[in-house]
Amino acid sequence: MWVAAGQSNMTDMGAVTDSFKPDTDDPVNENMHIIFAEDCKWQKMSHPAGEGRFFKSGVRTSPVTAFAREISVCEGVPVGIVQCSVGGTNIYQWVKGVRDSDENSGYLFDALKSTFDKMPSHNIKGVLWYQGCNDAMNENYAYNYRNLQKKVFDEIHGFFGNVPIITTQLNDANQDSTASLGYYDAWSYVKDIQSHNEELYDNVYVVGTGEQELGDTIHNNAASNVKLGAKWAKAAKNVVYGDDSVSFRQPAVDSAVVTGANEITLTFKNTKGLKAATGIKRIGITNVSGGGYKIELGDLKKEFVVRMGGNKTITSSNVGKGKELTIKSAEIVDNTKVVLTTEEELAGVVAVDCMYGKRFAPTLVDNDTNESVLAFYNVIAKYDGAIEVTPAEEIAASDTADLNSITNEASDSTMYVSYYKTSGETMISQALMKFDLSAVDLSKIVSGKLAVYCDNIEKDR
Repeated sequence: MWVAAGQSNMTDMGAVTDSFKPDTDDPVNENMHIIFAEDCKWQKMSHPAGEGRFFKSGVRTSPVTAFAREISVCEGVPVGIVQCSVGGTNIYQWVKGVRDSDENSGYLFDALKSTFDKMPSHNIKGVLWYQGCNDAMNENYAYNYRNLQKKVFDEIHGFFGNVPIITTQLNDANQDSTASLGYYDAWSYVKDIQSHNEELYDNVYVVGTGEQELGDTIHNNAASNVKLGAKWAKAAKNVVYGDDSVSFRQPAVDSAVVTGANEITLTFKNTKGLKAATGIKRIGITNVSGGGYKIELGDLKKEFVVRMGGNKTITSSNVGKGKELTIKSAEIVDNTKVVLTTEEELAGVVAVDCMYGKRFAPTLVDNDTNESVLAFYNVIAKYDGAIEVTPAEEIAASDTADLNSITNEASDSTMYVSYYKTSGETMISQALMKFDLSAVDLSKIVSGKLAVYCDNIEKDR
């Protein structure tokens, strides 16, 4: 048994495009079974394998079909999918403790658990998780997505035990970049969190969808769903069924370094070699005039954004991003590196985005699999040869000034106020603080930054 959870891309929104035939291109065999929360009855899997059986006209597909088929053939056993995905749902509807004032808080996980009420155990192989679109359209959720995902994963592990969770990085969407909620930034932020899922959470893995086409403006088409199901299956074969020969991790950025006055070198891991994809990627094939929005591939410059002078941490207000620079060239070197050259000279904080926002150009792909690199956002480039900045160390002040006993002199036990005056109703003071740095190896400090935090401040002190 596997649980399939998430939004509409996990249900059956894969539009049939071109000459795709579900019965032959995404077939169902006798070992593929499915159960839904509304009746808790096992049945043979069929198209549609999701909520489309209620209200969608025409046949659409779910990626769980391809996943179940791959596993059933590989393992030679029946595969059961517990399908509990619901389109358009926000993460607070999956887990309590996020928006409990809403009557729908956590109802989806309650529905999932109810599916197991009549089963002999909670023993499953793992969970497929594809969610985030709605949260990426609301900054309040987008910029807390790391913590929100943890709540969901903790709930899953609490109910099923420490089973593997295979997650999915969001794909594209054909929506306006000028939307009031800053969709492009929030969408990029959520994708970046998802790209780090394996590092951030226990027994959680991720695959990407960037290179896949969309049948409408936000859902992978039927052909893409077959490819996505196969990606999930590769991850399952490796981490669940113990086949180390199966590789599933997609190329991901490993480092960004300023290697010249106008040059940034990006190094990618999980790949033996990269190449530039050619042709087009289509979005909205079935519901956008002219066969969809067509994104031309082949120009690596369109895959990246370089910004300078921004903050190292992007906030929910989408400010402080710095100035976007002009990329003159983007070239693959040494198989796993991409060198970006900018017209402007680089200095200060330099950030790089890959497949920023929506309607991006997924040109950089793995040479063997043709799978796109995982999108990333606001990766800060280090400077070639620069000394690594060590993590901040907290040191308590050993003494401070007593503002109630003003003095111009200091001793080993008493500090002093260097400036204190009253101008009408305005009082201005500059107090000194003393820190004991005897335990710090000062010989290795080239430069530093001091941040002072105070607590237990009385009144205006």
